[in-house]
Amino acid sequence: TSLEYIKTLSKNGKMYSPFNLCLFEPQNNGAYEAVYYKNQFENKETGTCIPGEGPNVLPPGVSGFGNHAISTPFRKTIYGIDEFRSKIEKGLGLEELQSEAVQLLSNKQEHHPDTQMQKQSGVLDKMRTNNDSQKESFEHPDDDASKQLSDQGTLQLNEKTELEFTLKKEQLLSSIFVDIGEKYGTRMQTLIFVDYDHEVHFVERTRISYKVPFEWTTKSVKFQFE
Repeated sequence: TSLEYIKTLSKNGKMYSPFNLCLFEPQNNGAYEAVYYKNQFENKETGTCIPGEGPNVLPPGVSGFGNHAISTPFRKTIYGIDEFRSKIEKGLGLEELQSEAVQLLSNKQEHHPDTQMQKQSGVLDKMRTNNDSQKESFEHPDDDASKQLSDQGTLQLNEKTELEFTLKKEQLLSSIFVDIGEKYGTRMQTLIFVDYDHEVHFVERTRISYKVPFEWTTKSVKFQFE
C-alpha cells in the first residue's frame, strides 16, 4: 500500500534533496486516502536544518504543499489553501474549476514577510546576529581603537547589504506565481483532477515566453484508472 511504501522510504537513511511526497490510495467508496511524507534535509551552506515529517495519513479536505513541511506552511500556501477551498465549495463543473485553478496558480500577490521562509533560509538567525553585533558595539565603544570600530562597521555594512538582498529575494518568491523577469520564475502549472469513477484529467501548462504578456502551451490528457 501507499502507507507501507512511504514507511519504508522514511527508514531509507539516504540523504536526498528536500522533497514532499503525497501518494493516493483508492478506497472502496470511490474516494482516495492521501499519505504524506517530508524528508529531513540539512543545508550545509546556511547551517539550517529542515525537519522531516510523517509518514502521515492526511485528513479529508484541502491540503497545501510548498518548499516546507506541511505543518509549517508558508503564508502563500495558507492563502492558496483558503482560496482553493472556497472554489471547491462553489460546486463548479470541471471546466470552471480548471479555469479558476489556473487563475489561482497565476496569482502574483506577495505574502511578505514570511517568518517560516526566513527561518528556513537562515535569515532570522542572521537578523538576530546582526542585532546582537550592533548592541555589542554600543556596549563596548572603547574596545581598542578607531580602526577596529571602522572594520566592524564595514563588516556590519556588508552583512546588512547581504541581509537586505536576501529579504528582497524572499519577497519576490513570496507569491504563488513567481516572476523575476527573464532570469527566474514559474515555468509550469500542472492540474490533475480525479473523479469518483477514477477518470483522470491531466492538464499541464508550460510558459514559453518570459515577457509580458506570457505565452503558454497547454497539453491535456484524459485516461481511466484501472
